Amino acid sequence: MQTMTARDRYQELSETDTLTHAPNRRALVASLNTALACAEKSSLWFAMLDLDHFKSINDTHGHDVGDNVLVGFATLLKGTKGLIAFGRLGGEEFGVILSAANATDAVHVLE
Repeated sequence: MQTMTARDRYQELSETDTLTHAPNRRALVASLNTALACAEKSSLWFAMLDLDHFKSINDTHGHDVGDNVLVGFATLLKGTKGLIAFGRLGGEEFGVILSAANATDAVHVLE
């Protein structure tokens, strides 16, 4: 039983960003592949989000504050309605997968 627990923990670590506890790039790609395989008639949208002026936050306020911004943004994404999945791609970049009827609806969710 303990081996399964360790295996589950390693699996979780391999798919989770250590700072934000959001899914990482690997997990997001797996979610995207699953969503594409399941989507027959529904519209899927993928967007890459980049935090504007993030470098200046780190430079002005320090990396601890920058880390808090990233954690807060991941928390915000986690609570966003309409997202199928999201993940941290690296640095200040995140990817999101959402289901929306059209581009206008997708942009509305993203804003």
